[in-house]
Amino acid sequence: MSHAPQALDIRVSHADVALRNTKELIERHKPNQSKKESSTRIRKILSGIQQVVGVLEVVASLDPRAQAAVTVFKGLIKLENDRRDNDERFLAVHVSMTLMMFALRRLPSVQEQNSDELVPELDAIAADMEEFGTLTDSYWNKCNKFVRFIRSTDFKEKLEHYDDTFSKHGERLTRILVAEMAPAVAEIQINVREVLDRLTNAQNQREEEAQNLLREGGGLAGVLENQDLLKAIAAKLGEQVTPAISHVLKQTLDSLIEENGTQFASKLENVKKELDEAIQRSTQVIIGRLNEGAYQIIQDVDIREIWREDKWKLSVKWRTFVDGVCNHFHTKFKKMAAESGGFQAPEEWTLQVMSNVAYHSPIGEAIDEDASGFISVHEINHFIERKGDLSTPVWLAYWAAGHQYLNLQYTTAVDSLLSDVRAACEHARSDLDEMEAPAFEGYLATIQLLQYIVDWVDVVIDGDSEFDIMADLDEAAQSELDVVVTEFSEKNERSVEKALEALNFELLDRASIGMVTNDTGVRIEQVILLLLYTILPQNLKMISEPEDQSTEPDDAGDWRFSSKWQQMDASLTTLMFDFHLRMRSLIRGWRSQKLDVKLQMHSYSGGLYAGWYEEYIRPGSKIVELVERAGNGPNGDSDDVPQTGDTVDEKIHNLVVRINEIDDKLESRLSQIEDMLRQVLHTSAQGADIEPPQMQVPAGYYSSEAHEGDVYAGAYGDESDTMRLGQMQASAEYSGGED
Repeated sequence: MSHAPQALDIRVSHADVALRNTKELIERHKPNQSKKESSTRIRKILSGIQQVVGVLEVVASLDPRAQAAVTVFKGLIKLENDRRDNDERFLAVHVSMTLMMFALRRLPSVQEQNSDELVPELDAIAADMEEFGTLTDSYWNKCNKFVRFIRSTDFKEKLEHYDDTFSKHGERLTRILVAEMAPAVAEIQINVREVLDRLTNAQNQREEEAQNLLREGGGLAGVLENQDLLKAIAAKLGEQVTPAISHVLKQTLDSLIEENGTQFASKLENVKKELDEAIQRSTQVIIGRLNEGAYQIIQDVDIREIWREDKWKLSVKWRTFVDGVCNHFHTKFKKMAAESGGFQAPEEWTLQVMSNVAYHSPIGEAIDEDASGFISVHEINHFIERKGDLSTPVWLAYWAAGHQYLNLQYTTAVDSLLSDVRAACEHARSDLDEMEAPAFEGYLATIQLLQYIVDWVDVVIDGDSEFDIMADLDEAAQSELDVVVTEFSEKNERSVEKALEALNFELLDRASIGMVTNDTGVRIEQVILLLLYTILPQNLKMISEPEDQSTEPDDAGDWRFSSKWQQMDASLTTLMFDFHLRMRSLIRGWRSQKLDVKLQMHSYSGGLYAGWYEEYIRPGSKIVELVERAGNGPNGDSDDVPQTGDTVDEKIHNLVVRINEIDDKLESRLSQIEDMLRQVLHTSAQGADIEPPQMQVPAGYYSSEAHEGDVYAGAYGDESDTMRLGQMQASAEYSGGED
């Protein structure tokens, strides 16, 4: 801890510079920016805020009084980072909130006696930040574009209120914390009201025309008495007015926010739990327990014993891990049988699953969250936490073969549901009014794109009607695993359906996926088929029913803020984008490891990404078109979108150049290895008058055709340079858009 103050000073200095740059970005906003330009600005602003998060993490670790407020702040920033879209007006108030929290940088230097004044202030700050988070969540997830536009004045007043609130909190914090010391860093001020005034102005001609109609109609109160004018304003924005929206607009904004309070509190609690897990796996916490051995961090008794026996550190190759697990349970079950007079352990059937090398990859992938080829103590703890009532060997057996077995069933069901949805849409097309058409076509386009996810079966299995994931198991093991899969899937389906009902079947951001699956670190490939299997039947029901004309809230107490087509599309789009972003993350990781991306896509998670990936790299890809239409997203997609503008000759030339560069590097590396081996052999041969043999390199070893078959073996962290050669050569395949 002795180095903590110095580390904090360095972080404060960096954060101060970042905040000043962020202030300039906010104040230099230009109207009519392209979506890509806006996304770049937003990304830089959020990056500046993140610097303050780093400062506050240190502060909270040094002074527990700040922990609650810092946790809420971090949760709100994470939600804003995870959002697909951001509004710079709300972002400006997030900056105001960040400046308030930055005052806590002085807390470690303040004496404990200030607690009487400081603690109530921090409690009030946490409460006000949570209220602001509820407002932000209501804006994005409880109001469609039309409601936001009509109530823009109300939202602006709310934002001004929270800007003023955060400024006053910041002033009080500064007064409390600098009462006995001079400020080390000059305070940064930002005129958020000026920013809000500028950003509230119409951003394009359609908005300007809609604003004129709203103003001429007497504002919100006036247009609510004139339904024709209200519909005309909606038409300018490409939206439609449902009876429920008319009713919602007559409510106060406070009542709408209050209705969303409980749901947002659950969402924030889920995010705070995820952040707490991140703290628990932080370097400082882990190092604090390393004196007793890394195995002490493992929560599961069996896994902890394996980790201790094999003397693994903070991470281990997953192949080594799976071998260790098999050996441990083989010994354990054998001992149990000996002690019970020859009776087999009830879970001995799991050994047949775990010991089969064909099932090792699925086990490793289920635990290895970042697809690095290694399993960390955090990853195994997170994996074990999700097993519920299942024992560890049964949980491992489920992920070895049961999960893909279940995915095949879900895929067949989802494929059928997508066909039914398309048919229902075509039947409903004749009843559409003109205003519904754009939302209807948007929903139908999303359904068409989701087909590429279930197409993984055609790519990976390629019409093999005899494919059976359990083919290598005997009848007894198959029967046991089938029971586990059935019970586990039924339990999950009930849990997910209940959680979706509470959210009115709306998944409007990534945090909602974590809420529904009860897993803060959920990986979309492990749950997307289950979610589609649960959501699509509800979609079919909504399509078949006429548009709800009621002006009363539904059974869940929620108002329909958009048409049913927009509502259904929003949830499916959330799943689709999360699936796509996860694929891009995997691509970047595999490329950095010099792995064959296409091969990995056809095998990872049983090949679930294969259909989506094949469409993604196809010239004229509909997925790329979707990404471009979305403006590349706040996190940027341009680096991973396959480039199709190069000519074939240019691509071949680039590929040859890259292979030659790889060969040069390999030749240098292998020469170094040869020298090292020669020195080792020479040392061992000294005194025996034996000349160390020359290292024999097979003919063609350095050619681009050599060891092509070694790619798959090397994909899992094998240290053999022979295997790495195949990996590095195959990685050139991704150059030039995978052509």
